Amino acid sequence: MQGSRGLLREIWKESPKSDLSQILSLNSSAVDYDSEIISDASTTLIINKTSGYSSKLSGFFLAPWDDYFTFHIRCDDKCELHLSTSSDPSAKVGIFVFYYVVANFKFF
Repeated sequence: MQGSRGLLREIWKESPKSDLSQILSLNSSAVDYDSEIISDASTTLIINKTSGYSSKLSGFFLAPWDDYFTFHIRCDDKCELHLSTSSDPSAKVGIFVFYYVVANFKFF
């Protein structure tokens, strides 16, 4: 498979939103927008804020073989994980939603 590897992390530094549909309506032309590609388990884009911003991670996961896979998530405030069996974003299905701080959650 060709193309970029990693996750796209998008951040709107002055646009706090609490609902996924509101975050999805944000776009890259906003003045407070920044982004990076995360190719491994770390990030270089630092935000010196603990609240008052929105961020979104998106990417394409292609399982290298048939098996069970573990997804880890950490968040503050609200986080959601959506997966799809195709490359069509409208086919995504909500796997879980948290409305509080999640120190470390594993989903199998």
